[in-house]
Amino acid sequence: MRKSKKSFLIKEEAPKRFNTLNIISAMMLIGLLALFITSIGYAIKDLIEATDKSVYILPLIQRITTTILVLIPFIIRRLFGIKFPVVAVMCFYLFIFLSVYIGEFTNLYEFKSLYNKFVHGFSGILLGFLAIFFLRLYNKNRIKKLSPMRVF
Repeated sequence: MRKSKKSFLIKEEAPKRFNTLNIISAMMLIGLLALFITSIGYAIKDLIEATDKSVYILPLIQRITTTILVLIPFIIRRLFGIKFPVVAVMCFYLFIFLSVYIGEFTNLYEFKSLYNKFVHGFSGILLGFLAIFFLRLYNKNRIKKLSPMRVF
């Protein structure tokens, strides 16, 4: 019997791998979505029970936009086909949790100024990783290896 040769024009899809980082990232996403959807429910409950409804509209809008913000890596992957590194997505989820949920919803920014500095430092590191990722994506075919010295 003759073996059939596959055409080089047909892309073979690689099997999906489930490694530990992907599982942890999925668990973080599910946990954050559950947390934010629950907080949306409580904000709606507070809005319904309140006599002055204008006070509770902004927290409800914040919780809805934060829930959408958590889905941004997934949306970018679906629309544009750009797959972010799993560690970067996990750092993004951690940043959203630290800054929005712990910092804003529990008013920790008002009580601890050191926490504000910590979160802003973490966001700077996250933006640095994001810049390196986009530079590697942009220079994929031009430069084989991108050293960090070119970035900074």
